[in-house]
Amino acid sequence: HKMLKLMPIDYFTRNAAATLRKVTDAAARPFTAFTDKLPENSQRLGLIEKLFPNARVIYIRRHALDCCLSNLFQRFTHGQGFAFRQDLLGERYRQVTESMQLWKRALDLPIIEVSYAALVSDPEPMVRRIVAFAGLPWDEACLSPEPAERRVMTASQFQVKQPINRNSVDRWRVYEEWLQPLIVALGGLDWIEAESRDMETLVG
Repeated sequence: HKMLKLMPIDYFTRNAAATLRKVTDAAARPFTAFTDKLPENSQRLGLIEKLFPNARVIYIRRHALDCCLSNLFQRFTHGQGFAFRQDLLGERYRQVTESMQLWKRALDLPIIEVSYAALVSDPEPMVRRIVAFAGLPWDEACLSPEPAERRVMTASQFQVKQPINRNSVDRWRVYEEWLQPLIVALGGLDWIEAESRDMETLVG
């Protein structure tokens, strides 16, 4: 983060413009905002702050085992190599969690933390909070993402077009017997439960 402060400002403006051109070329229609939900963003927030100083960071916090299990069930066609091994996946989850703790103290970017479990249990107040945080106008369509025709360029393009539901909450319990390498890599059930309790303190 300190090294980024030494780089000339035009480096960031040129690269920000190039990124926007790429997104614009890929978009199906004109847009006023775009999102990027890649896990790597947790390692790049210092750079993102420089490129897009008006960005907003939405940090969805989900039970460690449910989150990692969803990665294990996702067939990534490229990248995300850590998602194919339980030990690497557990280490990556911890890395993201610890990085976000550091970024919250180091960045000027606004960061909102949202409980995944609370979001899917009672979507409207949480979705309204996220939309307001992003500075966007409210639209009832935010509560029903499934009919949307927007361009989705991630491996979860099928999931994001499903109705909001609780089907994946506590899904890990069915597979606990086979998730022991993941549990160990995460730091054991004590760490997982402590992290889960911390999530429960979130307003939304």
